[in-house]
Amino acid sequence: MSDTEDFSAELANGNRIYFEYAGAVEDIGWEEVDLQRVKAYFHRTPYVYSLTYRGIEFIKKALVHIANSPDYLIDNDFGTLVSGHEFAKKVQEAPDWCWYNNLE
Repeated sequence: MSDTEDFSAELANGNRIYFEYAGAVEDIGWEEVDLQRVKAYFHRTPYVYSLTYRGIEFIKKALVHIANSPDYLIDNDFGTLVSGHEFAKKVQEAPDWCWYNNLE
């Protein structure tokens, strides 16, 4: 599998996450300030994936396990653009957090 292929993950209970390669950072449609932040954050060109899932609680738990690292940035399309470990910390500190609200 190359780094830019789509793939999915499924848990025993049937919950799935679909990872779709979204293209170059310039193609995502981020506002200029966010685009510059993403480019400055990484030392190399990052791979950008869009996630498709069912169930907000499921995906929050999954991302805590998958992306709890400074090697990832999480953009929730609702104003939150934080490192993976910041995202995981927020979910762990406030499990009922609704990420449709901005972190900042």
